[in-house]
This record gives sequence, C-alpha cells and structure tokens, in this order.
Amino acid sequence: MNDKFTIKFKGILDHASTRKSLENDISRIEKLIKPKRIRLGSTKDFIKYNLNEKKRELKKQTKYEHLREKVEKFRLSETKKLIKQGHTFQKARYEAFKRSLMSSKDLRALQYKNLKEETKQKRKLISKASKSITIPGIAIGSAIGNILSNAFTSAKGYIVGALKEKSTQARMSLISSKFFGSDE
Repeated sequence: MNDKFTIKFKGILDHASTRKSLENDISRIEKLIKPKRIRLGSTKDFIKYNLNEKKRELKKQTKYEHLREKVEKFRLSETKKLIKQGHTFQKARYEAFKRSLMSSKDLRALQYKNLKEETKQKRKLISKASKSITIPGIAIGSAIGNILSNAFTSAKGYIVGALKEKSTQARMSLISSKFFGSDE
C-alpha cells in the first residue's frame, strides 16, 4: 500500500494535484486515522476535524517541551548554586535532579532548612570570634600599645634633645676657639 500523500498538513490544505489524488489521500487518511466522531458529515468536515486534532496535539507537545526546558534550566541553575557551595559536580547534579522532582512545598521547606542552617553557622562564627577576642583583651592590648608608643616617643624625644645639645656644644666650642685662644 502506498503511504505517500499529496496533502501536506501544516494547518491548511497546501496542495492536491487532482481530484482523484485528493480522494485517494482522504481514503488513506480515513483508514489510518479513526476519528472520535461517529458521524462525519462531509470529507471537508472530516479534514477540518483532523486538522484541529493535529493542532491540539501540537499545542500539547509544545506545552510539554516548554515545561521540559524550564525543568532543565532549573536543574542547571541549581547545579551551579550547589557547585558554588562546595559540592562536587556529580553530587550537585544528583541533588539538583532530586530538587527538580520535588513539589513546590517540599522545595520551600528545603530552602527554609538551608537558610536556618546558614544562620546557625553565622551565629557560631560570630560567637567564636567574640569569645576569642573579648572586650577586656582589646582594652589590655590597646593599653599596652599606648604605653609602648609613649615610651618610644619619649625615648625618641630624649635622643633628639641629647643630639641637639651635643651639636650646640660642639658648635659653641668651635666658635669660641676661633675668637679666643686656649689661654683665655
């Protein structure tokens, strides 16, 4: 049996070379596609009905394709997030797959759980930091720093003063030796 059709289904009837070929195509379609309607009326109604059925099927397919694309995008973004959190690629991909199959309620519960864990970790880090560096420790450290800086500045001032005094004495002795002799 020849299964080639001269009718091309793209939403409209594109081409039919002769009336006989059109009738042959319709008879083949009637054999292949059994309509849900019991009474067809005319071949024109039959073709319209079948075309409408095709359109509905295509809409369903595109709907599922869009859903599939959304799920794939979600899995990819979840995998990237988990990899940034430190998971290995395989584990992140597996976890993203599991999350894509979860209901929205379960997914929200998981997100709340993750947020809770993150806040706990932040609190622990803050408490550890505050325990290791206490306020009295900071006060003692700043006091020691102030004492040392004061000691260095006073020592520096003493050394600078002593050098100035020595240089002025040397200058005065040089000047006095020029004007006065060793006897005077």
